[in-house]
Amino acid sequence: MSFLGMGPNFPVETNYKVTVDGIETGYSMCAVDALGVAYTFNAKTTIYSIDRSTNRSIEIIIDPN
Repeated sequence: MSFLGMGPNFPVETNYKVTVDGIETGYSMCAVDALGVAYTFNAKTTIYSIDRSTNRSIEIIIDPN
């Protein structure tokens, strides 16, 4: 299974990189869409982004199970 351009996923590189365990890595259009990826695929998901005010890396792990 893979994802390419199906909401909440986006086929172009953005500031919201999303890795879905057992599937692949892609991007989301916004933070809210990135949070929804774990529930779309019902799989552990890691979101990588940058805090625009501090330029610090952000990593969020969501496991819907």
